[in-house]
Amino acid sequence: MVADAPSEAEALKAFLDFVDGRILVAHNAHSFDIRFLRAAAKRSGIEFEPTYIDTLTMAQAMYPGLHNYKQGTINKHLELPAYEAHRACEDSAALGRILCVMLKDLEEKQVTAVSGINTGLGGNREVLKKKYYHLIILVRNQMGLKNLYKIVSEAHVNYFFKKPRVPRSLLNKYRDGLILTSACEAGELYRAVVEGRSYEELKKIASYYDVLEVQPLGNNAYMVREGKVESEEVIKDFNRTVIKLGEDLHKPVIATGDVHFTEPEDAIYRSVLQAGNGFKDADNQPPLFYRTTEDMLNQFSYLPKEKAYEIVVTNPRKIAASIDGNVRAIPRGTYPPSIEGAEQQLRDATWEHAKRDYGDPLPEIVEKRLQKELDSICGHGYAVLYVIAVKLVAYSNAGVIRWAVVVRSARQLWPTSPESRRSTVCRPTTAAPSASTASLSPMAAWTTASTCPTRTAPTAVPGCWWTATTSLSRPSLVLRRQGT
Repeated sequence: MVADAPSEAEALKAFLDFVDGRILVAHNAHSFDIRFLRAAAKRSGIEFEPTYIDTLTMAQAMYPGLHNYKQGTINKHLELPAYEAHRACEDSAALGRILCVMLKDLEEKQVTAVSGINTGLGGNREVLKKKYYHLIILVRNQMGLKNLYKIVSEAHVNYFFKKPRVPRSLLNKYRDGLILTSACEAGELYRAVVEGRSYEELKKIASYYDVLEVQPLGNNAYMVREGKVESEEVIKDFNRTVIKLGEDLHKPVIATGDVHFTEPEDAIYRSVLQAGNGFKDADNQPPLFYRTTEDMLNQFSYLPKEKAYEIVVTNPRKIAASIDGNVRAIPRGTYPPSIEGAEQQLRDATWEHAKRDYGDPLPEIVEKRLQKELDSICGHGYAVLYVIAVKLVAYSNAGVIRWAVVVRSARQLWPTSPESRRSTVCRPTTAAPSASTASLSPMAAWTTASTCPTRTAPTAVPGCWWTATTSLSRPSLVLRRQGT
């Protein structure tokens, strides 16, 4: 069947000539087709960096809730003609029909260019279930701080799945003013290094980040302990690979400690927290304490001395110098609410009430104490809070926040005797309070409201609010505040 077939290099070259720079489309392209093509291109010495669309991840973003995302399932979901799977001609034709429908659906989402797919999609629950990576975000300036707040908010509100998630599309949208670093062994780059990805693929991953990180050997000693690598020397090679990537891509590489606690003995606290979260290896804590500069230099003594100093001291200083020193997570100041003339309102009202209660002129002891209190309140900018409190109480007493009266019986809620049935009601809920009741306390307002007519069934006449019924024996009165 494959007699006289072209070699791998010849077949790949013929395929690329046929493609002629066009966009490639495949189902599961990223993890399967493109990866195999890249490996073949590397073996044949052929450059291969195509633009491609993966309909699998697109379908996960566009059609959430399906039981799986096989090509046949997507085909059926879109109500397209059935086809015979696993035959190249049939699969490719079916995928073409699927893509046409997807492109129309993308237009409805206002995505009209390939470059907009990554930012225009993403974030639904199916996508959030996928594997995720760690990264570190540093704020460079005020714009970066604002964008970080947006990322945090969207991660909690729109992209929460067991914990807040940040899809790459969200990072791309709000990246201005931020510094993205490749993080620890749970980061995308380090995991790709450990997986043995090709150097070209590692370069593509590393190019996304502004800063690359390497960490002390002890941080990743679990790899030796669990048999993931043969020896500590392999972990050193991982770090050397990251450093070489930084050199080739002209990106700064920094040595970081992945610090989780201050002193070595504080590891016990992290151990307790992780044990409570179900970590089986919680007692084998890596040395994630805050290290001194000298200690960090010793941790990278296997590198040339100049390179160790560069990643431990020089590059971190450059990054620190690039950050606006005036940026604060929380601005200085109290930022109280503002009401024009609030201080004078408070002073005038306070003196007026004091003179009404204590006489005019005020006793000296009252006057001095009142002056001291007012100066302290107003001097610290709190006058507006007192004025707001007064206004809220007046607003409540005016009847905008209504009070319902519930009379409860120790024996029964709805008695059988018609004579003992009574509808306990509040004042009309749709009409504004009268001048005579506007300033009454809730209890006095209830007394006024009790003039509503008595009913013999659990309903109220128009304008009255029926709240409860009871026998008249051993009643207890409960005030229940009812907001509008």
